[in-house]
Amino acid sequence: DGPAPTALAAGRALSQPYLDLCMAACSHNLQTGDEELTEYTFVFMANLVKAFGTRFNRFLPELMPGITTAVKDANSASFDFEAMQSQYAHLLEDEEGDEDEELNEGNVVFKVHTGVMDMQHAGLAAIRDSVGHTQGACAPYTAEVLETVTECLKAWTAHIRGAASECLAPIVQCSMAAYPPVREWQPAEHLRGDFALQEHTREVLRCCIELIQMSFESDGERDSVAASVIALKDILELVGPYAMMVETDQGIQMNNALMEHVLSLLRGDAECQQILDEDAGAEGPPEDADHDSVLMDSVADLVAVVAKCLGGSFLPYLDVMLPHILTFSEPKRPYSDRSMALGCIGELLLNLGTDLCQQYSGQLLPVIR
Repeated sequence: DGPAPTALAAGRALSQPYLDLCMAACSHNLQTGDEELTEYTFVFMANLVKAFGTRFNRFLPELMPGITTAVKDANSASFDFEAMQSQYAHLLEDEEGDEDEELNEGNVVFKVHTGVMDMQHAGLAAIRDSVGHTQGACAPYTAEVLETVTECLKAWTAHIRGAASECLAPIVQCSMAAYPPVREWQPAEHLRGDFALQEHTREVLRCCIELIQMSFESDGERDSVAASVIALKDILELVGPYAMMVETDQGIQMNNALMEHVLSLLRGDAECQQILDEDAGAEGPPEDADHDSVLMDSVADLVAVVAKCLGGSFLPYLDVMLPHILTFSEPKRPYSDRSMALGCIGELLLNLGTDLCQQYSGQLLPVIR
């Protein structure tokens, strides 16, 4: 744990003489097959690449294939819970042969060793920081990295799915560094009708957006979906409106399916929002219940960035989204909800400008007052 934080504190120049020694130790550790040592080595490498940046590039040909392979292999360590539950069904019966529903409610509790998952999570952190801090040097490994991230987004634990989502924006950033855009992005209303991104980045972007949409559609855990929301926001800040668009035979069009997922999260009826709190009951949580801070704060930030990227083209979507945002600002709502709503409104006003937002003054002024 010591050398990497020391390198971050001391800077590249003072730490450079020790880099080869550190990487030799990493190479040795990864050959031991010890899960815990591998986990700490991945964390160590993630900190090293943040400290040394492009000076770390010469180690990538040896390290990246090993990291992606280790992470993918760890993802195969899964469980068939239904088969295991059937196998151990006899544990659900008491001494008289009757199922004790009060004690176990028909479930078997398994204790799972998390060493492999911890190692996998650390490996994803190493991938994230390697592609994000080496100025495009990881571009040759894009296919392997995307394959690894795709597999991890299907993992059975939200902990891993969230870490995989955190890799998506750095992957796009890496591609843009290796293949710079033809020009900087502009709000959608000013687009010239073509993508300013080079072909490699366009393909990377397409894959990442598809993975984010997959998360929105099928992931039932709020924390991992929140990571996907943050990934989409970060990608938008990199590539602008292109993240919200698709190329078709008719030209560039808005990705309405992706916009519908954002709206679904605002409405509270997304897949990850269907699992109610134990005390909520069949009617769902009360209207004044506190929102999920991680998820909804992320969604509010995303909406503001989408508005900035789309400009005037966002107004038709704002007409639908604004009532749902204003719901969080009602006096009966908790302070955290109202604060989130006001922050989102402020960002919308800033990003769209007063001229575009003038038509919403009747809805917004009472809330601000």
